[in-house]
Amino acid sequence: MKLLWLALSALVLAACGGPAAAPVSSGADSASAPAKASASTAAKTLGPVKIGYAAQSGNLLPVIAASDAGLYSKYGLQAEPILISGSPNTIKALVANEVQFAIVGAAASVQSALGGAEVELVSTLAPGLAYRVYSLPQFNSLQDLKGKRMVQSIKGTDPDFAIQLLLKKNGMQYADLQYVNVQEGGDPGRLQAMQASKAESVILAPGSFNVAEQQFKLKLLVDVIKERIPYEAATVAVSRSYARSHPDEVLTFVRALTASVKYTKDNRQQALTTYKRYTKNDDDTVANETYDYYAGSVYPKELTVNEDGVQTLLDLAAQSIPAAKDHKPADFIDNSFVKKLSDEGFVKQLYGA
Repeated sequence: MKLLWLALSALVLAACGGPAAAPVSSGADSASAPAKASASTAAKTLGPVKIGYAAQSGNLLPVIAASDAGLYSKYGLQAEPILISGSPNTIKALVANEVQFAIVGAAASVQSALGGAEVELVSTLAPGLAYRVYSLPQFNSLQDLKGKRMVQSIKGTDPDFAIQLLLKKNGMQYADLQYVNVQEGGDPGRLQAMQASKAESVILAPGSFNVAEQQFKLKLLVDVIKERIPYEAATVAVSRSYARSHPDEVLTFVRALTASVKYTKDNRQQALTTYKRYTKNDDDTVANETYDYYAGSVYPKELTVNEDGVQTLLDLAAQSIPAAKDHKPADFIDNSFVKKLSDEGFVKQLYGA
């Protein structure tokens, strides 16, 4: 009964990796750099804290960019990002106070809370589902794929949920398609499996779009992020007790992360350098595509956790965990830190509006 949630909590969609590095200058004349926000500089240094992240991927680039750009220290927090393989292990480390912040998919946090852990979501970096569906050139719509095969990951993962939710939004059933499940190899493995099995479509994440179009001659059928399906793919989780006993640390972390989103958007080359380092991938095409997609379509200005997105996760969980029906999204969310930053005008200060 718990296979769905084991798969769910294995997602993070995303985090960014590697130990903290020396600050990367964004240029002394860059008026948009968050380091200019001197009014938000803390009077004392808080921490130290450890930030656990479960994977090395593009949707949490601002977490590592904040370290490289010196934003944690700028806002008064001594912080160290640490890679912990897999969401379940990252959540375990959070519950054990081995890390004070866990950068994981909201599913992992909700699952642990349903199991009794005092875990809550305090901000988000990747609302929505950052995927695209590609097909052979002769297909023009999802409806054209009825009865055809789609290559995806294993059932119960984010790509699988993206397909379920996308089909539902477009008036189709999950059973309208047949599925080729690829357990390993990520997007490259799925593209190879599509070619080998002669399947008609595939679901891919940013970084593989150009390869699909140029090398495999596939056609973009649906950009899932543009469907605006409520979902929380990459969130910041803390323990409730830590949030109550260390509100300054939590607020400062959310402040630095909010500033890092702006920094990441404004400082492309520095962000690309960080991305290549922590993902250990020097491919310029992959790095640029991933950056453009997340910076252009995914990262929000205000890091508010979306209740509708958490409700989507609860609805999916209820398929195998009936107790999920007894909860509401607010049971798992604490947006008070994001709200405090908004109330004090921090985001407006960053974006000059």
